[in-house]
Amino acid sequence: MLFGLLASMAPVTRSPEGALRLRLPLSGLANFNITPAATSTILIVLGGTTFDGFGESSLWRDLAGTHTGWTNAAYASLGLVVSISVISALYLTGVRSMSTITGREPQELATLFAPSLVPITFGYALAHYLQLAFDKIQTFWFRLSDPFGQGWDLFGAADGRIDFTVISPDTIAWVQALGIVIGHIAGVIVAHDRAVATFNKRDAVRSQYVILIVMVAYSVLGLWLLSEA
Repeated sequence: MLFGLLASMAPVTRSPEGALRLRLPLSGLANFNITPAATSTILIVLGGTTFDGFGESSLWRDLAGTHTGWTNAAYASLGLVVSISVISALYLTGVRSMSTITGREPQELATLFAPSLVPITFGYALAHYLQLAFDKIQTFWFRLSDPFGQGWDLFGAADGRIDFTVISPDTIAWVQALGIVIGHIAGVIVAHDRAVATFNKRDAVRSQYVILIVMVAYSVLGLWLLSEA
């Protein structure tokens, strides 16, 4: 489900006959069948990614200390639940405000505007896992030289060490920041498209003020976590 949502943002798709064809980026989200379960999944993933960033911050280390073992797992689990709850509360607060403006049911609006969170989820994932991805790609190559731990060196890389400078820190930082900012801009575009297609002109404009506030809150939170990591 999640990968299907992420893929629906792509500028390439398949026709019913199986042929590849181009489409406008993000347009696939308009045709994706969003269910309440999909909405919950998006919020859980977004909240979980947020906690991954928060877990690297000095504030979290001050709050949770340097515990290990089950104590650390308990703190991390509590932090994960709180993070998902905060992210969900921000979104649902915006949805309830839109409900007051438009007269639509909050449950309907929560599902209707859930696709606007997909680009943000992708931006957060890019920001928090980009460096990890490059590190693990190198680790995979090292392990591939000795896949069974038998002392082999099939490709001359069994004794390799991760090179953290494959991509400069400045490049990583720029890509991470742009991922968050562009993800939120794309989220606003998707939300605007949903509002225009659903509400009259007056309600569409008014409802987007609320969504914009939520998106700005997510942006500030994401950039702050990035600076603290």
